[in-house]
Amino acid sequence: MLRGGEAVLVAVSGGADSVALLDVLRALAPSLGLTLHAVHVDHGLRPESAADAAFVTDLCRAGGIPLRVERVEIARPGPGGAWDGLEAAARRARYAAFRSAAAATGAVCVATGHTADGPRGLGGIAPMRGPYIRPLLETRRHLIEAHLLARGIGWRDDASNADPRFLRNRIRHDVLPFLVATWDADAVEWLTRGAARARALEATLETAARAIVAALGRPVSGAIILPAREL
Repeated sequence: MLRGGEAVLVAVSGGADSVALLDVLRALAPSLGLTLHAVHVDHGLRPESAADAAFVTDLCRAGGIPLRVERVEIARPGPGGAWDGLEAAARRARYAAFRSAAAATGAVCVATGHTADGPRGLGGIAPMRGPYIRPLLETRRHLIEAHLLARGIGWRDDASNADPRFLRNRIRHDVLPFLVATWDADAVEWLTRGAARARALEATLETAARAIVAALGRPVSGAIILPAREL
C-alpha cells in the first residue's frame, strides 16, 4: 500500500479502528519516511460529535500530527425515512471532505480504518482503490482493542454503532454472531478470505478483458466494436 516517502492523510473518527490506524502509521512513519496528516469529519448528527472532535484534536496534538477538522451538514430523514439513506449521504459528504483535505495537505493517499468485522470489509471493499488505502481491512476488532489497551490508548464509542435502524449494525450484531454460533467460529475469517479471492478473480478478469478489447476492438463513433466470431 505504501512504498515509502508518501504524504498520508489518516481519517480519524475517534473510534477504536481509526485510533489504532493512526497509532500504527505513526509508529511506521520514521522507517517509511511518511509525512502524516489527519482529518476528522464532524457530521453534526450526534450530540457528542463536538466531544469526538475535541478527543481527536487532543490525540493528534499529543502525537504531533497536524489535524484538519471538516464539518459537514447532513439532512436527517423525516418520519418513515430511510436511515440507511442517511448513512449513504454521510458517506458521500465524508469522502468529499477527505478529497478536500487531501488536496489541502498534499496527501497522495487517504488511509481509512475499515476492519474485517465491518460489513464493508466482509462485502469485499478493496484494500486499495484510487487514493484510498485500508491497512486494517483483514484485522479483527478484538485485536485492535487489545492493541489499544496494551498501549494505554483510549478511544470514543459511537452510540450509533448499536442502532438497529442501520443495516451495518444489524449485520454486525445479528448476522455475524449467528454465523459464528451456528456455522463456524471462524466465519468472519472465511468471509474475509472469500472476499479477497473474489477481488483477485475480478482483477484477473478485468485484465483479460482489457487485453481482448485492445486486440480485437475497433473504435467506431465513440464506441468499441468487437467482432463476434473472434470474441
